Amino acid sequence: MVPSKSSQMKIEDLKPEDMYAFNQISGVELKREKHGAYALNDLVVEVGHFIDTNTLRKVELTCLENKLRSEW
Repeated sequence: MVPSKSSQMKIEDLKPEDMYAFNQISGVELKREKHGAYALNDLVVEVGHFIDTNTLRKVELTCLENKLRSEW
């Protein structure tokens, strides 16, 4: 599921509910004014280093469910 084009999104582009979700991860504290200019791709790579496999699977499944629900 690799996108065909790279994302140019930054942390400041996240929706409030997505920012909240990231901040619910233990050890993560994001603030738009402090971290907003960082690339979202970099954040995902860094967070992936300390999230357990089960959490990643749950997030991937939720993303897939939301995508299928919106397409349905």
